[in-house]
Amino acid sequence: MNIGLIGYGRMGKLTSEEATKRGHNVVKHFNSKDPLISAGQIENIECLIDFSIPDAVPIAITAAVEAKVNVVVGTTGWNRNILEDIPDTSESALFIAANFSIGVNLFRLIIKQATKLLDGAGGYDVAVREIHHKKKLVSPSGTALKISEDIISLSSTKKNILTGSPTGKIPDDILQITSERIGDVIGVHEISFESKSDSILFRHQMKDRSAFAVGALAIAEWLKGRSGILGFEDYLSSEFGISDKA
Repeated sequence: MNIGLIGYGRMGKLTSEEATKRGHNVVKHFNSKDPLISAGQIENIECLIDFSIPDAVPIAITAAVEAKVNVVVGTTGWNRNILEDIPDTSESALFIAANFSIGVNLFRLIIKQATKLLDGAGGYDVAVREIHHKKKLVSPSGTALKISEDIISLSSTKKNILTGSPTGKIPDDILQITSERIGDVIGVHEISFESKSDSILFRHQMKDRSAFAVGALAIAEWLKGRSGILGFEDYLSSEFGISDKA
């Protein structure tokens, strides 16, 4: 497959290395000095993989849709209003994820099921904690936000998210995300359920950054022949028969 990479930082370089190992041809590296600005630049590319900055994402999506090229977006924090302009007749596929680790996305399904069970039992409060390296551009992490949105969608008590430090008492309907930045930590996500009688802790820790690149490339391969806006729910259901509706 001919692949174009947007962003050539740590993740871009890892993805380039893994693509070569999998027999793909990385034909172009777009970066701040040589940005993607038009569909004409990607005519010989079958899939774009974006690990760049938020401002670059809408341009990449617009160019990909015009050129009928699939695009995998791993960047977080961008304005998703661009998705409203994608026609239903689009002949390319757009895959969006905050985290391309297969394990993390299975972890999200586990948290969804735990939220359903513990919300049904009643008496449990819940909070989210994430830890990443000092160079991470966004806080909280996109994954922590996605997990928090999952929890709110299934909780009968939590309605809003607090991402900063509290200035006083936290209302019962607020889900707090605590973010820490230290050293070169790849990524840790913890979800705590607390009741008066016990504590239940779910924890996911990344050990190898290459898992993100491998996941993004697996998605790029899977997108061949597909179209529309897709996510990990679609991939896990298609490839493994796994659904959060189970």
